[in-house]
Amino acid sequence: MLAVAKTRPGVGLELIQAEKPSPLSDEVVVKVKSCAICGNDVHIYNWSEHMAKVYGPLLPAIIGHEVCGEVIARGENVNNIKIGTRVSMEPIASCGNCYNCKSGRPNICSNYTMARGGGMAEYMPILAKAVIKIPDEIPDMQVPIIEVLGAGLHGLEQMPVLPGNSVALLGPGPIGLLLLQCLKAAGAWPLIVVGTSRSKKRLELARDFGADAVFMADKEDVVAKVKKLTNDRGVDQVFEAAGTGQAMLQAMAMVKAGGQICTLGATDDPVELHVFTQLRKRGINIITSMGRTAETWERAINLVQSGKVKLGPIVSEVLPLRDALKGFDLLMNNRDYIKIVLAP
Repeated sequence: MLAVAKTRPGVGLELIQAEKPSPLSDEVVVKVKSCAICGNDVHIYNWSEHMAKVYGPLLPAIIGHEVCGEVIARGENVNNIKIGTRVSMEPIASCGNCYNCKSGRPNICSNYTMARGGGMAEYMPILAKAVIKIPDEIPDMQVPIIEVLGAGLHGLEQMPVLPGNSVALLGPGPIGLLLLQCLKAAGAWPLIVVGTSRSKKRLELARDFGADAVFMADKEDVVAKVKKLTNDRGVDQVFEAAGTGQAMLQAMAMVKAGGQICTLGATDDPVELHVFTQLRKRGINIITSMGRTAETWERAINLVQSGKVKLGPIVSEVLPLRDALKGFDLLMNNRDYIKIVLAP
């Protein structure tokens, strides 16, 4: 079968011919209908320090985890998933036995495992416990985006927003644009989105999704703009989805005294924090969000079915699997592309 794989350390990926997988006792095998390129897949392509640590021992490895597929085979111990079931998957395969799992936080499992195969292939093995059943009415090419929606929605679960709360969202990427729709449904006002001039089209889409104001951090004083919109108090809450140290500093400057910041972005940028003057003296709480839970998946699917969250505009392009490397090039070099979905 055709697949996209990381075969050796260093920058790049390869199209390979791989053996069609057979299910282990606790797995199903799906015929892949679609797989989106994730930011983490780009980090694998570029062989970032973190991904080198995670994937180095697994090479060669087929990549991809934002998927839609149809179950075509199941292991001998799998009885609750029928052949023909349309599914996605939770990529963080929790152990179920550690303290975090038993405390209801499988998304931060201490012993999580990576999928045995990847979704950028014609067929993929999935642990039965990681299978997410998907309603038929959600189009195949949009199903992979539900996993991304869950990543943003979990931030809202960690830091709930009351109707009428003023909110700033930093970073109009895929997670940010999906979270924006959730915040709109929650009744945030004013709802302010901050990006850069490189993200002009993404900011236009943010307006389409209901943002009350959009600002470009490289063109204007976004902190002053936010303060002006909030009677100089600052916003009640900030969701940091840009994944930069600069965005985190902006978040602390634009949130009100007694406000909250939720971090969704991933970065190793050093951030200098003056804990007393910036946080404790002003009563600011920083909350983090990682992954999703089973409840998040259910809420995400409900939001899509209700029409409150639209996945279609997030999909910039659908490419055949054989053009996967072209898809990576587009994502890495053109900010007009938000999500690219591959179809075997």
